[in-house]
Amino acid sequence: MKPTGLNNPLTGQPMMQIEESDLDFSLNWDDLSLEKKADFCSFIQAPFLNKQNEDIIKDRWEYYQSKDETIL
Repeated sequence: MKPTGLNNPLTGQPMMQIEESDLDFSLNWDDLSLEKKADFCSFIQAPFLNKQNEDIIKDRWEYYQSKDETIL
């Protein structure tokens, strides 16, 4: 995670941005917890996850997953 330069107004703690290296692309989308899905949404800067956009976000996950596999 990298710092964003902003602080949480409620806690005063620095706000962090998810990086690609923080995500585990070896897992399938359906196996991810809701927290991990939210982390990925944060990484791709998707404002929210719902039934209407889940297929699009899942496709993006699979793109990064396949990109990660070609590196290995």
